[in-house]
Amino acid sequence: MVSLAPEVRWTNKDLDTLRTTGDEPADATIRLWEKQHGSGSAHALANVLMGFEHHKDVDTLINLLATEHPATAAAIDPRLRWAECRCSDEELQSGQRLFEEHGLKVLMNLVFYSLPAAYAAQNGVRVMNPKTGSTGFLVKDLNRRLIETAQFVIDVLTPAGLDIASAGSIADHGPAVRSALRVRLLHATIRSRIFGSTQKWPVEQFGVPVNQEDMSGTLLTFSWVVLDGLRKLHLDVEPAKEVSFLGVWRKVGALLGVDLIPENLDEAEKLMKSIKARQIDAPIREGIVNEQGREMTRLLLDFTRAALPFPLRLFRRLPATVMRFFLPPEVATSLGVPRTFLLDELVKLWFYIEAKVTKFAFFDAVNRAVFTEWGTKDKRVASLFQFSRFFTKRLVRHIQAIDRNVPLEIKHRTAHVDLRGMDEKWAFGQADFLTRGVRQIRRRVTRR
Repeated sequence: MVSLAPEVRWTNKDLDTLRTTGDEPADATIRLWEKQHGSGSAHALANVLMGFEHHKDVDTLINLLATEHPATAAAIDPRLRWAECRCSDEELQSGQRLFEEHGLKVLMNLVFYSLPAAYAAQNGVRVMNPKTGSTGFLVKDLNRRLIETAQFVIDVLTPAGLDIASAGSIADHGPAVRSALRVRLLHATIRSRIFGSTQKWPVEQFGVPVNQEDMSGTLLTFSWVVLDGLRKLHLDVEPAKEVSFLGVWRKVGALLGVDLIPENLDEAEKLMKSIKARQIDAPIREGIVNEQGREMTRLLLDFTRAALPFPLRLFRRLPATVMRFFLPPEVATSLGVPRTFLLDELVKLWFYIEAKVTKFAFFDAVNRAVFTEWGTKDKRVASLFQFSRFFTKRLVRHIQAIDRNVPLEIKHRTAHVDLRGMDEKWAFGQADFLTRGVRQIRRRVTRR
């Protein structure tokens, strides 16, 4: 892996070189598959790799690779890549505890900050759009991509998700490790399909599809950008937990075949700013319209609007307002995110109140006193003022309710998102404040 010296900024020349680099071990694996199964067989393999349940074809491919090209097999072996990235078990558990404590806010950041930040990168986002000669999987079914991204994040940040088996098949690793390998190979199938397409991909202009700069930038959207979003929400996260959270994603980056992985938070911020300057800020200054990013953002906003419950559904621009809260104004504008001045200011104020008021022990004590459901008190009190909880809980439930098998008819994978027990820890079974109030009134009316 490439390291970034704390006092040195990554130059445009360095990042240009990374744009010409894919992931040779993964690419060699797919070439071997096509040699064995015929030209164009990567398409069928891609459908297999999209599933989150382990599939026998993955083991078959890895076993074949170990026989034909042992050096390449070692290069993609999760056990080897895991050892390359230094992160202790204690750090790993600390990073996962941050997700247990603030998971709904992390998921809110993922949807309304991380994903649109990725769409704003004008070169990288082109691989998601069929009009540019790519596979088109990602833009044709954004719902599936959002669902599977959420599942991957949950797998990474929950206990046992990143367990590494010392021996045995890929199926013996934790779900996040298995998924990381499949995503790595899926990226290679995308490169294979794009380069095998009749429509020539302009490498000189946009670089290799799913190249090292784009993969590094994507990794940062899941790590540094999420932490930045928690700061925007005025959440006081312990510095040690921030370091541990980055450490978790450094591990994941190694499993995904990312070469440029920052060593610490300062490096991560510098690298994020360098990539943003190249792929987001420069095109905005030059007046280049990000058509692909706008399309992806529109589909994302449509998805989140569908998740809104009554009465929030009356505020159709609420998802756009939340997105504008996280994104820099010029980036939000470049993605076509509409501005609603009064609602934008109200959301900012509410997030501030939520963070500042609910942190006091007195508020928690009052909250516990009034939190009664059918005559019993629940110790897992959810703050009454936490709009982020109310909003994201319903978004997660919406994601859970969608069967991701339907669009592509891939039957070997689980149909719905598995929260890995987080719904219990986040007290999803608790009714919200308004629902409890209505129930109390109904009970009193019934008694009369």
